[in-house]
Amino acid sequence: MIGFRVKVFFVSVLFGLICVGGVNAEEDSASGAPRGLAPTASPEVGSDETDSTPQPASEHVLPDQVGKPHGAKVTVSGLEAIDPAGAGLIDASNGGFAANFYEHSPRSAVTLRVSQLSTGVSSPAVQNLLRRVLLSTTKPPSGQILLNEPGLLAHRLNKLVASGRTSEAAALGRQSARDDRFARQAWAEALLLLGRDEDACGEGTELRQSSSEGFWLKLRVYCHIVEKDLAAATLTLDVMKERALGDDNFLALAGYAVDGVKPKLENLTAPSGVHLALMQHTGVALPPALAGWLPGNVGMRNSPDAVLKLAAIERAAVSFLVEADGLAEAYRLERFTPDQLDDPDEWAAKLPLARANALYFQTISNRTRPAAIAAAFAAALDRADSQNRFALFAQVARRPATQMPAVAETAWLAPNIIRVLLYNGDAKQAAIWASLLSSPTDAPTANAY
Repeated sequence: MIGFRVKVFFVSVLFGLICVGGVNAEEDSASGAPRGLAPTASPEVGSDETDSTPQPASEHVLPDQVGKPHGAKVTVSGLEAIDPAGAGLIDASNGGFAANFYEHSPRSAVTLRVSQLSTGVSSPAVQNLLRRVLLSTTKPPSGQILLNEPGLLAHRLNKLVASGRTSEAAALGRQSARDDRFARQAWAEALLLLGRDEDACGEGTELRQSSSEGFWLKLRVYCHIVEKDLAAATLTLDVMKERALGDDNFLALAGYAVDGVKPKLENLTAPSGVHLALMQHTGVALPPALAGWLPGNVGMRNSPDAVLKLAAIERAAVSFLVEADGLAEAYRLERFTPDQLDDPDEWAAKLPLARANALYFQTISNRTRPAAIAAAFAAALDRADSQNRFALFAQVARRPATQMPAVAETAWLAPNIIRVLLYNGDAKQAAIWASLLSSPTDAPTANAY
């Protein structure tokens, strides 16, 4: 008897499930093919855009009692396509923006504004804001994703590379989709600029094996050279020459790596990561004009060329990629003659910009009399102001500013040195200098303090 009841129960359950399946089949047949747990379908071939707006979920009603097709609803939805546009390295807990930063902003407008951001500015506040915008983890803005144009993530990566933040670009680029050739190219650029050949020629850049676009062909050639497959590199180079896909400087550098013909580089003021990687691989000297090129700054700071190295360190410090103490140390390591230190105004015109700045910096510590030290400090500060680099000078000259003797013969320096001390938060020392302000012309400075 008990066995009979058990059988009846299972038959009832089975019948209930079949009824539910029949109801769902009828609903699905009316609206199209059934939806499963697979990702939503991609746009048709040839489509230029796709809608990233989440689609409404399909619903299946499971009974809460046997034989009754009504009860608690279980929602089953298709998996949305992964959109890494909002990927980041920081969030609201460590200096980034909130996750809803782009809420109510259309994707097209956000992408356009990011592509227009300026890089390499000398303002610490602007640099910090730029970094937060480019690295914050956010919910991607809503709107259509254009398949044949750089997206939001690609523009963010390009701006990070352009501003010299290649390490952060490399870390963020790892999160880009494998089929996003624009973001993958920016990521590959960062890897090349960092000298990470193994990663640049790894699985993450497998597009180089199939794409016929200029950048990927260049990367294919470079990876063949790194792997010492010169026959494959030569074959790809021949194809590029036949199709006119490579620029003259790249072809010259790659040719040098393959057949040893020394290249003649022309107008190489804004090279790509492939150019720099080839130059480092072949030992071709970097042109001095590249000292201010932020994307290659990491490599140039390690250059054997002392002039190029100092200029690269200074440029990195201007963009706050190097701590001010690092630039001060680089300035101190420069060697100057007594004549140069005695008359920096005359010699500065004969020296490269960064080296001339180092000369002015050293004159401050080279002098012994308070009046002479104050004169050197004022001259160096005037020079920094003329280059719109007060913030950088204030940080580099913090130690000399705190050690400057505040005495009667240096009182005239008070308005200028107070600026530097307050910028660095040295209020106590600034108060000592403020007590020396006695001239009527010092009133604005005293009031501001």
